[in-house]
Amino acid sequence: DNSLAGVAGAAPAATSGAEEATSSGRWQVENFIAHQGGCFCLCWAPAASPVTESSAGAAAGGGERRKSVVLQPRRLVTGGADQQVRIWRHDVQTNSWADSHHFPGDAHSAWIRDVAWRPNAGIPANTIASCAEDGTVVIWTQAMVGQPWEMKDKKELHGAAALEGYPSV
Repeated sequence: DNSLAGVAGAAPAATSGAEEATSSGRWQVENFIAHQGGCFCLCWAPAASPVTESSAGAAAGGGERRKSVVLQPRRLVTGGADQQVRIWRHDVQTNSWADSHHFPGDAHSAWIRDVAWRPNAGIPANTIASCAEDGTVVIWTQAMVGQPWEMKDKKELHGAAALEGYPSV
């Protein structure tokens, strides 16, 4: 069975295997220290926003509509054993990952086990969800790029409530 059931790491590094493929068709892999004690999860935001149509040619009487893709910096969100959720941004000048945002450290009191990122692709807000081994799930939002991140919601799921809606084993 070659299916992947899950990914977790004990090493204190994150691997950004979602990098662009080189001309040889191989993935570019970069390792960096992400969390003290280990990085357990990561999610990346697409580097390109949806295709937008420009009607500049049509407005000028050319009748031509152009499509363009806006490239954003490559970004990752990670969670780790240090109870931290962090955003990383790829710096093209140094070809390295830079820690660009730490979410408040008191949101979770145990290892971060998963993160998910819904980027602002076609919508104004970025949303990140993080969940930890302590049963907390936190929703973070950023109204627009460049504005501060805020905790939108926090739920604490414990015992049977955490499994409600899931089939019994």
